[in-house]
Amino acid sequence: MGTGIRKEAASAETHFTLIELLVVIAIIAILAAMLMPALQQARERGKTSTCQNNLKQFGTAVAGYASAYDDYLLGRENYNATNKGIYHWLTIAGFMRDFFGVSETTWKAGKSVNGCPSRVPTGRKCINSSEYDERACGYAISFMTMGYYDAGSKVWHGKRLTALRMPSFYYSFIDSEGGGVYRSSYWLSAKKAGKTYEYSDFRHAGTMNFAFVDGHVGSTKDENSYYAVNETEAVGKNKEVYTRFNPKSNKENGWFE
Repeated sequence: MGTGIRKEAASAETHFTLIELLVVIAIIAILAAMLMPALQQARERGKTSTCQNNLKQFGTAVAGYASAYDDYLLGRENYNATNKGIYHWLTIAGFMRDFFGVSETTWKAGKSVNGCPSRVPTGRKCINSSEYDERACGYAISFMTMGYYDAGSKVWHGKRLTALRMPSFYYSFIDSEGGGVYRSSYWLSAKKAGKTYEYSDFRHAGTMNFAFVDGHVGSTKDENSYYAVNETEAVGKNKEVYTRFNPKSNKENGWFE
């Protein structure tokens, strides 16, 4: 009989009461709530790193294009000898997709270097085609620096890389939903200019990544210097930022208006 009593007592000691169970659940919930912001920050740091690596790969493509095409910069529209024509830089037929050897399906889905993992869908597609996912429009080229083709006048506005005095000063690509930005558009935003999308997109927890013509990558949290109501305000806020999109205003020899 004594043995049975000891067994019952031991068995009773292994059970949780309802109050104890609720306390454990509450502690777990509190710990999870405390850890969640840290986990989210770590996840965003990983996305930011992936984005910056994409932009570094763009720099590799720019160097590759200059090497293949007589030192010319890879512009908004660029020539691709494989497809025998001039194409927008983000299309599957353009030089960049061909340079990286990415499949058409992967490129259209934005699952390669053309897709920023922090790009939030807004309904804005910078490539006017149902074939391309929004994520394929994660970056914009600064084409007042890099060059462009005017289909109307059929004039090629291109410059050689070695003609630029300060390639480490000017932006080549930025986080954006626009596909292309220039001196009079980088400041357009949903916050200040009534747009439904961001030309300069501070999508990484308030940070925007960008690449420079020489291939190095940077970032900024200074939204105020980029977002404005109009171009005049943009120039007044931070002329240095304005000139990073516009070599002509910085007296670069022969650059486009």
